[in-house]
Amino acid sequence: PLARAVRPPAASHNAYATQRSPPKHLRAAAAAMPSLPLSERCLMVLLITSNILNYIDRGIVPGASGAFDSFIEGSETTWGTSAAFGALTSAFIVGFSIASVVVGHLAHRVAPFKLCGIGLLIWCFSMLLAGLAKPLKSYALLITARALGGCGEAGFVTIGGPFIQDAAGAKQGLWLGVFYAAIPAGTALGYGYGAFVAQRWTWAAAFYAQGLVMLVPASLFLLSKDDGSRIVNRDQQPPSVKTELQALRRSKTFRWTVLGYAGYAASVIGFSTFGPSIVVGLGLWTDSVRASLAFSATLAISGALGTPLGGLALDAWTRKRENKLKAALEVSIATVGAGALLITPAAFARDRSWFLASIGLGTLPLFAATSPMNVSIFEGVPREHRAFGIAVATLLMHAFGDVPSPVVVGLLKDRWAPACAPDAHSRLGEACGVGSKQRGHLRAITFGLCLYFLTSLVFFGVARWRAARRVEDVVAEPPTVTPLLEEDG
Repeated sequence: PLARAVRPPAASHNAYATQRSPPKHLRAAAAAMPSLPLSERCLMVLLITSNILNYIDRGIVPGASGAFDSFIEGSETTWGTSAAFGALTSAFIVGFSIASVVVGHLAHRVAPFKLCGIGLLIWCFSMLLAGLAKPLKSYALLITARALGGCGEAGFVTIGGPFIQDAAGAKQGLWLGVFYAAIPAGTALGYGYGAFVAQRWTWAAAFYAQGLVMLVPASLFLLSKDDGSRIVNRDQQPPSVKTELQALRRSKTFRWTVLGYAGYAASVIGFSTFGPSIVVGLGLWTDSVRASLAFSATLAISGALGTPLGGLALDAWTRKRENKLKAALEVSIATVGAGALLITPAAFARDRSWFLASIGLGTLPLFAATSPMNVSIFEGVPREHRAFGIAVATLLMHAFGDVPSPVVVGLLKDRWAPACAPDAHSRLGEACGVGSKQRGHLRAITFGLCLYFLTSLVFFGVARWRAARRVEDVVAEPPTVTPLLEEDG
């Protein structure tokens, strides 16, 4: 009975995925258009590449913060500059969150990689609109384009995690680590890319170039012959939304894991959105471009190392443990706890070297938590509902985490430290001098972001306790009980 409490081994997943054929309507649609027999390894590489390009785009706005602040000030908006700046990130995430739920459910009816391709075409169109906002001086068009870009991203992110978990077999932690390494590495590259292009030409050019490059993976996904059998059950009738929501509601750990992820995301997005602006406001750098490059280089290194290492740690920790869900939550708690402890000194650093050291050491374990947190969600729901599960988790995580976070941090900066927001020429207000009250407020805001990681530890702790109880309940049941993975759904 204990062995039935966890997900079947990877080998059974592979057999389950390869022995079925797609429904008639999918076969007819596939026959009507040209296709490419892309291997699963090729699809995983394409997913990773798309994720990197997407997160480079996410880094453009914070990387060129001064240029975007000047654009906002010159456009027609009634918001404060920092609040409007934070809203650009929030709009992207709102679009992404809502579209993720739609894609997660449609994956039962439409070949998932076709959804990836369609989503990326929408994403490319959003890059065109974002670029046009600059000559049109339209903040409304820019924030609309960011929301549309989030909708486009939902296609491959919702599909990518569940597909890689099965296709990678025993090395799922490593492959998922590389896939999720795109989050810090791509964002960090985006900081430098956005800052450089905005200074050398214009930030609109950064969006145009991104849209052109992403057309390649979008086309390949559209031509893929893969029917998504590793992601959803093609032998069953597509479930209703109500059925999928009921499956998630019955999970003993899903809501707690999502709330833990939300606390983590709120702090991380607060740092990533305002990091370059904060370090200039604290006087650690006098040039926004150099600050963005230093900040991005630090995150790129820690992200490129930390996220795959987190996947390897997950593989090692779960290899000999029956309860994969409990093991993944334990790795999540350890990595988030270590990261929160190591990143906190950055809020009080008076020297750029100490600041970068704290950020680098702290984000290393924080990025390592990415794969364990996502696997905790995958393992907490039935296999056929993983795409919808990660989609709903994304919606809730963003709703309680990184959608309000940039707006709240921006409002606090506007209220408590308005003079510490650098303009396009990296100039600060007179009230943001050394030892000033506003600079102290900026440190307090940064310290608050560090403390907020504690909410993750509390919720992950509750989820781990419930995951352990889940197995104990199964041991007490007779051998004929329904497998817990289904019961927990």
